[in-house]
Amino acid sequence: MRRAVVYCAVVFIISRVGMSLLGLTVGSLTQGVLPHEPPNVSSATSGIHNMWDGLDRLDARWFTFLADEGYDAAPHSAAFFPLYPVAIRIVAWLPGIDTLSAATLISNLAYLGALIVLYRLTERERSTEIARRTVVLLACFPTAFFFLAPYSESLFLLLTLLAFVAVRRDRWPAGAVAGAAAALTRLIGVVLIPAFLVEAWTRGDPATRTRRFAWACLIAVGPALYIGWWWIHAGDPMAPFTAQSAWNRTLAFPLTTLGRGLSQAIGGLNQPDGGYWISDFVLTAVAIAGVVAVRRTAAPSYLMYAGLSLLIPLAYPYLGRDLVSMSRFVLVIFPAFWGIAEWCRRRWVYVTWVGVSTALLAWHAVLFMSWRPIF
Repeated sequence: MRRAVVYCAVVFIISRVGMSLLGLTVGSLTQGVLPHEPPNVSSATSGIHNMWDGLDRLDARWFTFLADEGYDAAPHSAAFFPLYPVAIRIVAWLPGIDTLSAATLISNLAYLGALIVLYRLTERERSTEIARRTVVLLACFPTAFFFLAPYSESLFLLLTLLAFVAVRRDRWPAGAVAGAAAALTRLIGVVLIPAFLVEAWTRGDPATRTRRFAWACLIAVGPALYIGWWWIHAGDPMAPFTAQSAWNRTLAFPLTTLGRGLSQAIGGLNQPDGGYWISDFVLTAVAIAGVVAVRRTAAPSYLMYAGLSLLIPLAYPYLGRDLVSMSRFVLVIFPAFWGIAEWCRRRWVYVTWVGVSTALLAWHAVLFMSWRPIF
């Protein structure tokens, strides 16, 4: 554990310092707020504060807005699940901590915790060498800045990893609690239910299988609480799902979404802003390839989690830019990074991958800090 903490702390500090320096540099480009931002928020300004809050952009404003104002102020914000905004509000009660600082603090501490848990889990499931590479490859992924931003990705990843650690050690009550919390952080957390049902079926004593099934199903308590709140509060239990239409998302066949994403990427080669579509497709394809790479060596529960985490967002594309946000969604599909780590067994491949990925991370972060459409 000491080795894991030290190694991951170094990776985290390098990431945090690098992003802070980038925020300070780009700060002068961050004036103004996009039209779709929630009401009553101030425009971004240049200055040294961007070392800490330079990633307060786009959906980050929604999370802090919900922590301050609640869901009544913007009903279509029901698409944002509540655990992260609630955590922000609780931490913001501490003396001297405002809402944005609370959100950033939670995300950063959760990210550090996620790196440590990922290291330990990977060391147990794969090897120490793969664990070290996986942590670095995740930290330098082109959209990894979302872990440091006031977004829910880092909290979700930490809770998901804790859930897997628990059930792989046959500690099902702890796994159910962590899984329910993950599903209360992001809707995609419900994929832990089928993943853990598979885990319950394939491992352990058949005599206790029913008990393990029950614990896996209890993960549904997380989203059920949120749905129940909307039912009681607004008489609309479907609000978290119907709110997706307000964000221009609709149902589609996943392969159709991938095909359109490829077509948009090819078309983007001849457009000034085509890099967004190209990035969407390439990063999605890398994640898919990473999952495919571990299909023979990863436990079935990991493959179920990874597969559904890809298929569900692909089934709800953003019209006109079908793979938008996929480059963020794939961040929490940690088995994909095991696959990438396997590709990078040769040192020159690893060094090249880290170098190129870090450059792309800086490029994506600059775009995000400049209010460009990196969601």
